[in-house]
Order: sequence, then structure tokens, then C-alpha cells
Amino acid sequence: MKTILLTVIGFLLLGVGAIGVVLPVLPTTPFVLLAVGCFSAVPGVQVQIMRVSFFREFIETYRHRRGLSKKTLICSLVWLWGMMILSMILTQKLWLVMLLALIGVSVTTHLALMSRSHDREGDS
Repeated sequence: MKTILLTVIGFLLLGVGAIGVVLPVLPTTPFVLLAVGCFSAVPGVQVQIMRVSFFREFIETYRHRRGLSKKTLICSLVWLWGMMILSMILTQKLWLVMLLALIGVSVTTHLALMSRSHDREGDS
């Protein structure tokens, strides 16, 4: 029963992580990592998830404590701000625009710091 429950929760978390790719406010990495943790009860499922290059990149980057590459950083920031600006235009509510801007700046800062750790590793 425990294995079935962990597998179901793992797939739910993986789905939320996948949605996080499209919704810039929802983080992808924590949900993918939690899903892999749930799948540790079912090694076959964990192996299958690692075969998906998209999810494997998040997991391997975290496991090896590597930061983001410049390409990943640029793609992430373009997608983040494109969706944020679109959301700001569609909502046209000042409080929501300000909240989205704050979230955007926070996520940008987080991604930039992750990228710096990648750059430092490449220098050593």
C-alpha cells in the first residue's frame, strides 16, 4: 500500500513539476526532486523518469550541485519574463502586476545565483 501511495504522489508531483515549466510562478525543480524521492520506493519508475532528458537535467544538476548553463539561464529568463509580461498585460491589476514583478525579480535573482555557481565550477 505504501509503495502505491508513494508512486501516486510521485506522479502527481512530477505533473506539477511539468506544469511549472509553463507557469513561471511554479518552480519545477523541487517538485521533480520530491517525485524522484517518492519513486525511490519503486526503482523501475525512477529509472524510467531518468530516461526523460528533460527531468534528468534537473535531477543531475541538483545531484552534482552544478549551476545553470548560460543557454539554460537565457532560455529560462526569456520564458519567465515573456510569460510574466503577458500575465501583467492580461490582468491589468496594479497589485497583481507588482506581485508578478516581485516574483519575476526574485526568480531572476535565484537563477542568476545558480548560474554563477556553474560559472565558478567551469573556472576551476
